[in-house]
Amino acid sequence: MEQRQKIKDYIQNSFIKATVIIISFILSVYLLSLYIIFNLSIVNPNKEVNEYLTNKVAQEFIYYKEGVKSLSNEEEIIRAVETNTATNVVNQLLYDFQHERKIPSNFALLNRDKEVLSSSLYRDERERLENSFFIENLTNNLNRDMYIEQSVGNLFENSHHSTYFFSIVIKEEEQVLGYLVYFLEDFVVDSSYDQMVFVTDQFDNVIARTHDFRINNLGKLNIDTSTNYVSINGYYFYLNYNTVGSQNIGILTMTSINIYRLLLFYGIASMSVSSLIIILAVLIVTPKILKKTLQPFDTLVSIISNQNNNQTPVDDDNVFDELQTIHEEYNSKINEIKTLIQINKEIMEKKRELEIKHLEAKFNPHFLYNVLEMIKYEITLDPENASEIIVKIAKLMRYNTNFGNVTVPLKTDLEYLEDYFSLQKMRFGKRLEYEIDIPNELLYIHVPKLIIQPLIENAIKHNIDKTNKLSIRLSAHKFNSHLFIVVQDDGEGIEANKLSEIQKVLSGDTEMTDHNGIRNTHNIIQLLYGENYGLQIESKVNRGTLVRLWIPLEEVD
Repeated sequence: MEQRQKIKDYIQNSFIKATVIIISFILSVYLLSLYIIFNLSIVNPNKEVNEYLTNKVAQEFIYYKEGVKSLSNEEEIIRAVETNTATNVVNQLLYDFQHERKIPSNFALLNRDKEVLSSSLYRDERERLENSFFIENLTNNLNRDMYIEQSVGNLFENSHHSTYFFSIVIKEEEQVLGYLVYFLEDFVVDSSYDQMVFVTDQFDNVIARTHDFRINNLGKLNIDTSTNYVSINGYYFYLNYNTVGSQNIGILTMTSINIYRLLLFYGIASMSVSSLIIILAVLIVTPKILKKTLQPFDTLVSIISNQNNNQTPVDDDNVFDELQTIHEEYNSKINEIKTLIQINKEIMEKKRELEIKHLEAKFNPHFLYNVLEMIKYEITLDPENASEIIVKIAKLMRYNTNFGNVTVPLKTDLEYLEDYFSLQKMRFGKRLEYEIDIPNELLYIHVPKLIIQPLIENAIKHNIDKTNKLSIRLSAHKFNSHLFIVVQDDGEGIEANKLSEIQKVLSGDTEMTDHNGIRNTHNIIQLLYGENYGLQIESKVNRGTLVRLWIPLEEVD
């Protein structure tokens, strides 16, 4: 019953988790799509319009500034203000410059008495301009500064914003003859942009706009431009603001985002309510589904439990023939599997032992032939030494053919190695030097029998005939839960391509007839401890070879 409750809780929790994941995924997709649409329909168009207007204003202001300076030096214009006569040529020059500009404007050419000689303004605007305090003040300032560009508020009738102008003195030989002024029109008022656009001067005076929104009585724009999102009277906007030119002309583009706020708010609210309803439905429906689904399972568990307790199953409507058949087949297969597992375990253990014994038994016959040949000569020359050799070789043969324990203390294997090194020293004399550097604390750690000798034999076999003197160093150390044994020689080393072949042999990718000692050692380690253990070989030509062997410290299984 407890097991049934665990399964029921697991399935119910799985249903709830899956429901929450699906709802979270749908909500994430909704928010991501809303974010993408917001960027595509609000952010990107707003930035594009702002960048376009910024470039346009920056370029046009430069053209106007350079243009009025160029026009003030035209000979025809100088003669016109000097003679108080605006010829067709003068009018053509002034109108051509006006029409070439992307930002529309009106111009006024005045003589030294502030009388308008030529202008694109209407008659009443022209008369108002001549009689305005603005002209009086402007001409006085121009007489001092020569060139002025700035904004002026409420210059013309029905103007609800400031007017930006470019003005310059027309003179000859340091004598003031007249004045030239270009007044910019509201160049974005008829814009087809979806955004609200405002162009301001350095004092926030509006010089062009698409809407009168947030412009006060003084013609100044009252909007915080330090952030991309602003709230004004309950309305929300996304905005971009840039400045251009030495006069810090500001370009502000605004787009309403109220609809997106509503989509975000109501979307999350509706999805949250829907999610709660779905989760409640899952909590209500899941137990009913589980009850119906787990009923046959409960019956099957009951049958198996009763039989395991040597009880006869109760005749119940829930005990279906199919469940009884499943139970019988289940028991039959379980018994078969247990039998097969036991047989397989016995076969694998015998196979593993046979493979290890087979590898251990591969004592190098060439070494034995060489030792017997050495005994032959020593019997004649030094019978006592020959006797010692016979004792040592007998100990080696006995140790090699002893099929007892698979592992031995490291100390035991080192005693065998001392005899092996002694025989090799008798054979090669001063041409062979060896050193064993193993701490006493490691001597009683169990290692596979005959695990080191093939590495020593391999080092001697492949180097002794190619060098005048060969040194071999055997060391060991413990790191974490592993024992590392290192055999290092100063022989001729192994060429890169040959070393690559040996590596492939150790990894099982290929077979080779040479280096049987290394291959057998590697195989024994992996048979005993698994594929995560074995040998590593490092070698450099003319500098020697290092073989590293590592095994776990725990007992062999």
